[in-house]
Amino acid sequence: MSYFLGIETSGTQTGVCLLKEETEFLTLNSATAGKHQENLFFFLKQIFSYFQIQPPNLSGIGVTIGPGMFTSLRVGLAAAKALSLPYKIPIKGIDTFLGLVQTFYNLFPEEEETIIPVIDAKKNQVYAQIYKKKEKNSEPVLTFPEEIVKRYPDAIFFGSGIKSYPQVFLPAKRANLFFPLPEVICQ
Repeated sequence: MSYFLGIETSGTQTGVCLLKEETEFLTLNSATAGKHQENLFFFLKQIFSYFQIQPPNLSGIGVTIGPGMFTSLRVGLAAAKALSLPYKIPIKGIDTFLGLVQTFYNLFPEEEETIIPVIDAKKNQVYAQIYKKKEKNSEPVLTFPEEIVKRYPDAIFFGSGIKSYPQVFLPAKRANLFFPLPEVICQ
């Protein structure tokens, strides 16, 4: 039986997902204000208990690798490595932008506009990456929110940068606040 674990700690959400045989999954996700170390292992214990398995039963682990909050990313990566090393479970790093974009297209599969995930980078800046028709059109950039909105006034913006800079993003054409879903990370 195949079980895949997804861990999301790139921002202020802590999330885990366990996928069984690509059909059944359980997700635990909470707005933890970046306190991942206080919630991640509790979530892991709950999810393993629900499926009545132990870490050696895992076939693989996916974990977000950034961009995101440095300390938060370290918590997720350390947990993935701690589960992986003793049992030689393969780990796959998942780009946070990719997780956001896949989450976006799960919610809006027919969208063809330019979409731009934005992640709070602190110091009045965001990480951003441009996508068009599900294809990456740029490398990740560090920019000021005002600059990216001015440069792409018709784009759809989403991600943690919306919450951090609502005065800039909410007047844009469309803006949505959401985070990568853990079930996307473990697919």
